Amino acid sequence: TRAETLAFISHDLRSPLAQVLARLGQRAPDVVEPLSRAHALAEDFLHASRAEMLDPARFEPLDLASLAHQAADDAWTAARDRSVTLERRLPDTPCWVNADFGLLHRALLNLLSNAIKHAPGHSRVDLALEAGPGVWRLSVSDHGAGIADDDRARLFAAGATLAAGARAGGAGLGLYFVRTVA
Repeated sequence: TRAETLAFISHDLRSPLAQVLARLGQRAPDVVEPLSRAHALAEDFLHASRAEMLDPARFEPLDLASLAHQAADDAWTAARDRSVTLERRLPDTPCWVNADFGLLHRALLNLLSNAIKHAPGHSRVDLALEAGPGVWRLSVSDHGAGIADDDRARLFAAGATLAAGARAGGAGLGLYFVRTVA
């Protein structure tokens, strides 16, 4: 299928790029930066194709609150570097769901990273997990400029980049990946 082919191609691109980046280190910064972008792009394609091939029969029970804490811990350095406070409103008790830990963690980390990147310096990003009737509601919010109404309709489409994403060299797969995992 298309997703499997994309996964194979992404994997075959990702491995040699990672090897070259490891060998170059800091010796050739003019080469490392475009190779790093290419490696990140291959990673994005690989994770998007894995999400598309997700098999709910392989889900395992996991504590969503613990996963959210781990994702927030993983995003902490980026928040600190941008002088953004990462505020958590997570329950102390386990919040059990059946899911794929790796993909769900990456999706939440993607949301946190986007919020941190687009939040004004010295502001706050909120991560909350609340119980609803038979469901958990996980949310990430920042206090940035927001998303233009014209962009909202295509926000989660594969390949969609907004002006800020295009400047960052994104492939438009981040929120597509999040939607696919969700």
